[in-house]
Amino acid sequence: MAFDDPNDDMMRKPVDRTGRKYGRLTVLGRVEDYVSPAGHRQRRWLVQCECGSPAKAVMGSNLQSGVTRSCGCYATEVKRSKRR
Repeated sequence: MAFDDPNDDMMRKPVDRTGRKYGRLTVLGRVEDYVSPAGHRQRRWLVQCECGSPAKAVMGSNLQSGVTRSCGCYATEVKRSKRR
């Protein structure tokens, strides 16, 4: 793939996800992109969970695909409910 390929994800104008909700997470804004050791860039977003935990940076692709839907509080709730 050529470096100036218009179909390359990083070449496109990023979608502003600020204010959108993904599961329990609300997007607060963009943060610095993640750059892998191989040099690949991935957009990251600052998100706040409904549970009130501190805001954290999450990969945009994980928000969009549904991989990341909470700060981890949901998994903890599910584990607690299974113990009862």
